Amino acid sequence: MKKKRIFYIIGAFLLLGACVAAFGEDDASVDEPVEASDDKPAISSGKEKKEEIAEIGDEVEAGNLTYKILSVESKKSIKNPLGETYTPGAGQYLVLDVEVKNTGKENITMDSALTKLIDAEGAEYEADRQVDPWINDGGGQSLGFFLEPINPNAKKSGKIAFDVPEKPKENFTFVARGGFLSGDEAKIKLK
Repeated sequence: MKKKRIFYIIGAFLLLGACVAAFGEDDASVDEPVEASDDKPAISSGKEKKEEIAEIGDEVEAGNLTYKILSVESKKSIKNPLGETYTPGAGQYLVLDVEVKNTGKENITMDSALTKLIDAEGAEYEADRQVDPWINDGGGQSLGFFLEPINPNAKKSGKIAFDVPEKPKENFTFVARGGFLSGDEAKIKLK
C-alpha cells in the first residue's frame, strides 16, 4: 500500500515537472535581455497608407454600430413648444441629423452620451441633452437617442445638438463609440 502511494507521489511530481518545463520554455524567451540597437529607423518610401477620413453622408463602423450623418445645421437658438428659448453658451448649436444601424446580433442601447465633437484644436464637446426633445419631433414623444434600444439589423435616426463656439462646421469632427462598453470609435469630418 505504501509502495503505491510512493509511485503516485513520484508520478505527480514528474507530471508537475513536465508541466513547469513546458510552460517555462515560453517565459524563458521573455526573460532574455534585449540588446540595444544602434540601427537607424528605416526611411519611408513615401507610400504610407493615409488614414481615410469619412465625411457627411459616409457610413462609418464603430464596433457593432454604423454611423451616418445625414445633415448638419447651425442654430443660434432652439425654442420649445411653450415658446421658451434655449441659447447656446458657446455661440451656436450644431444640430446633426444622425442615422445609426446595429450590425451586431444583440440589442444595443444608443445614447447621445456615446457621441462628441472635437474641434481642430482638440477641444471636446458633449451633446446637449436639454434640447433633445425640441429638436426631435418638436417636443413630441421622441427624445432622440436618449437610451434608445436598437435591435439587430435595425436603424434609428435622430438629431443630436452640440453647444460649440461660432466656427465653421468644417472645424469639427464627429466621434462616436460602438456602445457603452465598446472602445471602438467612428470619426466623421463635418464637411
